[in-house]
Amino acid sequence: QVKEAYRIANEAGTVGPLLHRLFHKSFAVAKRVRTETGVGAATLSVAQAAVDMADVVFDDLSSHPVLLLGAGEMSELALRGFKARGVQDLWVANRTISRATEVATGLSAGVVPWDQRARFLAQVDVVLCSTGARSSVLTRDDVLAVRKARKGRPLLLIDISVPRNLDPGINDLSGVYMFDIDDLGQVVQVNQEARQREAARAEQIVEQEVSRFERMLSDVHLAPLLRALHRRMASDSAQEVERSLRVLTPILSKLDEAERSLVSNALTRMSTALGKRFLHHPMQRLKDLGNEGEGGQLAEIAELFGVGTVLVSVPDDNTEAHEPGYDPDGEAPASRDSMTVSSAIPAASGDEN
Repeated sequence: QVKEAYRIANEAGTVGPLLHRLFHKSFAVAKRVRTETGVGAATLSVAQAAVDMADVVFDDLSSHPVLLLGAGEMSELALRGFKARGVQDLWVANRTISRATEVATGLSAGVVPWDQRARFLAQVDVVLCSTGARSSVLTRDDVLAVRKARKGRPLLLIDISVPRNLDPGINDLSGVYMFDIDDLGQVVQVNQEARQREAARAEQIVEQEVSRFERMLSDVHLAPLLRALHRRMASDSAQEVERSLRVLTPILSKLDEAERSLVSNALTRMSTALGKRFLHHPMQRLKDLGNEGEGGQLAEIAELFGVGTVLVSVPDDNTEAHEPGYDPDGEAPASRDSMTVSSAIPAASGDEN
């Protein structure tokens, strides 16, 4: 439903950049939770626990015919569960045949007349009983009557009715496995405890991803200011290198091209390193202020550093957090107005072309 709502809103053009990022992040986190935890694996419904039980008893449940006695909500849930496990030979029997037909038709199952249910035991291997009857709907004698026709095939009977609707005496027969709602309740309880443990893991993942998303938002808000500071540092550094090279012209003019380049590169590295060191603490503090939501102070800091009033906003999806090609751990990008080495330093007489 959430994905469908997002799709409709996106097609209508009403999803802004922030919501777009938020929805995609939430979808990714949901996938991570499903992949890394078993929060959705443990069965909590009795009907699904009955299907799980049948899947344990038979190695290949899909090849065993199933009969459901009753056509209520629990039977319908179980029918869907068996269908999901690949069972094709499904049958429904109910006192009201119209209700049985309604449930069966929707899931491509067959209908067995209620008065034929006992005789039909010869053709199925799994029987799930969920009726509102006040007495047994299958007796020990019913099962004994079809033993010869079954030719030794095991029979699984699962009674999730309250009160029980299967004769307890059936459980004494060889080749018959019978479970009731109490047995399944224990399975559900164990699964519930397992799900609670997995839910704790899922919550940790969600908390981690929320923190990451908040940091991403902070970085996005800060990106214009950080870029402006880096540009200012790069421009000032280039100007100071240019000025230093001019001061050193009398000395550098006596050096060859390789030596002049060595001096120029050394000055550039030193200037860049000093700028980065100077900006390191302020930028860390800026990130802290961004995380704390102190947007008003960011504008003041922009003015303090002489980079003007920087708009702090969420950019569109194509905006990068940093300028293309910028490496925060590498050299600062050269100023567009900075001079080249050869133009800043007069060539020695022997180097002139």
